[in-house]
Amino acid sequence: MHLLHLVFLGLCHILIISSVNSTCADWIPSGNDVCCQKCSPGYRLRSQCGPDRNTLCVPCEPNNYITNPRLRYCRRCTQCIGPQIVVKECTASSDTVCGCRKGLHCGDNDCSFCVVECGKGQEPTEMRSCRGCPQGTFNDKIHHKCTPWRASCPDGQVIVAKGDAFSDIKCNSTSGREENSVEPSSPLLLPTGNKIGEGNRELTVVWIGAGSAVVLSVFIGVVVFALKTDKVRKKPVTAVKEELRKMEVEQEDRREDCSFHQPEQEQGSLDSLVSQDSEAKILPV
Repeated sequence: MHLLHLVFLGLCHILIISSVNSTCADWIPSGNDVCCQKCSPGYRLRSQCGPDRNTLCVPCEPNNYITNPRLRYCRRCTQCIGPQIVVKECTASSDTVCGCRKGLHCGDNDCSFCVVECGKGQEPTEMRSCRGCPQGTFNDKIHHKCTPWRASCPDGQVIVAKGDAFSDIKCNSTSGREENSVEPSSPLLLPTGNKIGEGNRELTVVWIGAGSAVVLSVFIGVVVFALKTDKVRKKPVTAVKEELRKMEVEQEDRREDCSFHQPEQEQGSLDSLVSQDSEAKILPV
């Protein structure tokens, strides 16, 4: 009995070893032969049926691999070239796994090529480049498509911040806003998001009006000061002009006097000459 037990264990051991070393992982009997349904990993099918199942499959050649156990041929291992790097070496049952250098990203699922890695706030394009997220969308991940903003907040919450290219809209509960004093309770102030914007615009208009009034007051003061200074400067000039006019009038009067007495002087000179001539004629020679 003990001997039979040992024989049974030996047969089981042989079967286990033969199954481990078998090149055919799954087979069925067919008359005096066996037919292989699936080869072991890294083996390709050479013959479908035969007397020895271990001869039905053969291993792949070096630098070749196979992933389908029912194929009759192996594939060539992929070579990582250019900006690609080897992430995992090729084996008889799996292909090479390639990646891309830092700053680049795999262009497809097989990483057959590399493209520029798009950062947050960007998205990849069909031209293998990057572009900023369009208005109304965002991306907070590396090399992903942009996602549209949410249209609204859940019930009981309001929008406290608009979305941008890097993040979605931000929501907060109404009670939280009151605790943080984000939404004033005074009816004179404008509590909603749109009204807050309108209040800011009104405040901006008030500041602009006040600034304009200050600038206008300064301008008017400068103009008044300039006019007064100009009048003070013009007074001496006016006095000088008046003196010149008086001098011209006096000169004109003197000229008139001179022109009026000149004929008398000429007449007096002529009378004296006549009298002297008469006296000369009367005196005896």
